[in-house]
Amino acid sequence: IEELKAAHAKQLQDAAALYASEREALSRSHHDAIRQFSLTAVQQREQIEDLQGQLQAAFKARQLADLKHAEALDAVQARLDQVQRDWERKYAALEAKLVVDIEAERAKIRDLMAQLARLQEQHRSELAAMEEKTARLLDERIQEHRASLKTMQDKYDVDLRALREKYEKQLTIAHGEVAF
Repeated sequence: IEELKAAHAKQLQDAAALYASEREALSRSHHDAIRQFSLTAVQQREQIEDLQGQLQAAFKARQLADLKHAEALDAVQARLDQVQRDWERKYAALEAKLVVDIEAERAKIRDLMAQLARLQEQHRSELAAMEEKTARLLDERIQEHRASLKTMQDKYDVDLRALREKYEKQLTIAHGEVAF
């Protein structure tokens, strides 16, 4: 047991030493990475400052070019204003024409709706007449069928009576023969 404890203690010491060595290496690597990042950040800051200088120079050049073209832009703006006024006049004329056209179309639609209402009323009248005619024809057919059924019932009753009389006679004869 003492030997196992000693071996276990030795393993723990070896593991602790390995951990400390790994930690030291990682710490050194981390510090190196931070130092490299700091150097890169300084270089990038210098590049940004250089680019800002170039951007300011380009902006100043642009301002000078803008000042030179201000008169040309004013002329273009005046032409655009004239085109817009012309367009607004044309738009107003088109809008007035469209209002007139829409009102004319509405009048046509009202006429069509009135025609449709007349046709619907005519259709209702024709439909009512057809329904009345159909009901009358159906009533006539029912009466015909009832008369036909009555005739068939009467014939059946006559045939049944004749058959009953025939069998009653035969039974009477048969009873008479049996009694004889």
